[in-house]
Amino acid sequence: MKGKKRKKPEVNETGERRIKPSEVNKKFLNINEIQGSIWPLKIGLIFLTNVITFLTDVVIVHGNFFAEILKRDYACPRGKIQVIPHGVIEVVNKMNQDIAKKKLGLENKTVIMFFGYIAKYKGIETLIDGFQLLTKKHPDWFLIIGGGEHPRLKTQPSYRRYVSKLLDKASLMNERIRLTGFIPEEDVAKYFSAADLIVFPYNVIMSSSGPFALAISYKKMVIASNIPPFNELLPPQALFTKDDPQSLSERIKIILKHYDIRVEIDRKLAEVRYLTSWSEVGLNTILLYEKITPNLI
Repeated sequence: MKGKKRKKPEVNETGERRIKPSEVNKKFLNINEIQGSIWPLKIGLIFLTNVITFLTDVVIVHGNFFAEILKRDYACPRGKIQVIPHGVIEVVNKMNQDIAKKKLGLENKTVIMFFGYIAKYKGIETLIDGFQLLTKKHPDWFLIIGGGEHPRLKTQPSYRRYVSKLLDKASLMNERIRLTGFIPEEDVAKYFSAADLIVFPYNVIMSSSGPFALAISYKKMVIASNIPPFNELLPPQALFTKDDPQSLSERIKIILKHYDIRVEIDRKLAEVRYLTSWSEVGLNTILLYEKITPNLI
């Protein structure tokens, strides 16, 4: 009837923390420092996700991988799911790379960097082991672990042991590896500007990666584990086998030594940068809202 108000459609943005129920096991609980039993977590995860998707008209996710999880593992109708990428900011406070390296005391170094909170599932120990395989032949290469302890986990004994283990590993190469601790917002540009290569050695990923979006926005060369959604966004030349230091070290070596491969990867990253720019993300979000609210008064 003309003039009748429609119910306002419910839109849920659930691109973050989409987890397959089949992956909720003892290993999952261990790497995420979650206490308790597996089955209550599985049931709660399924129940809450199903309630959310049932009550909403549209579910926005940030990648095809997350859309597939919702459809296959949570029985969310595919027609409800809309994929809109995680937005990438346009960075305006970049520094000259040589100046940034000088400020960090890394003049004439090739800087490889990990950025983000320290957590077991991010595979940082694999990165350290892989980097160690490169140190003898490449004395000018330097690794930065740019991130602090996770605020939710830092008081838990098993997490403290994990951090201590990482520190022990890094201390064996203390002239080649720097663990920065938490990087203040005002220093983020300095570290990203100094980096020649950003590495994402994750063993599993449960959400759209903020550090990955930052790396894209700073126009940095990126390599990552061959897991979703990285393998949706990056070409094969930028991927390595997860939890495999040898594969990781070979990929670093290939990327840093072959300009033509870097050009090919950068071409794909430029495409991702355009599709995830806030102008594109904003436009696609507006068009979606207009589509689902055509008669809303």
